[in-house]
Amino acid sequence: PLHHRGGYAQGGGVQDASPGQAPRVICAIAACDENGLIGLDGALPWRLPSELRHFRALTIGHAVIMGRRTFESIGCALPERANFVLSRTTGYVAPNARVVHRMGDALAVARKLGDVFIIGGASVFAQALPFCDRAYITRVHTRVAVPDGAVATYLPRGWWDAAGVEVARGCDALAWTAYAIERGA
Repeated sequence: PLHHRGGYAQGGGVQDASPGQAPRVICAIAACDENGLIGLDGALPWRLPSELRHFRALTIGHAVIMGRRTFESIGCALPERANFVLSRTTGYVAPNARVVHRMGDALAVARKLGDVFIIGGASVFAQALPFCDRAYITRVHTRVAVPDGAVATYLPRGWWDAAGVEVARGCDALAWTAYAIERGA
């Protein structure tokens, strides 16, 4: 299966995995336009409720690792997931999330909990891709226009433009197709 759901600990976190379970998988998960754009001025450049439901279905019950700016753009820890926030800022506090300063530290703890999802932003994807076994990439069928002076964020080159197995599709304001891409496939 492409994902499995873990148990929940007190307070809605993810419980430690029990011995003998399948090996833990590290996955990148992102939505991008046809050019690999994932963000515009620190926010998602679209609102796609059905794609967000797809994201939730894959990540719920698992650990998620994100950068500080991604955490702040979401505005809170994601419910029913163990949240890890990467930040270089000493003393940074992310309510209901564990703040870590290195990707290796985040992965070491998160992997003990089960499958891990790297949810962004671009620099976090760049740090994590060498460790990822799988990527779930949603291609939003558009090319977002980037206005002069806007800050556009793109996925690092690599898996997002590789071929994968279609796992979902939808159409909100924009049509989208989600793919699972295995390392080495």
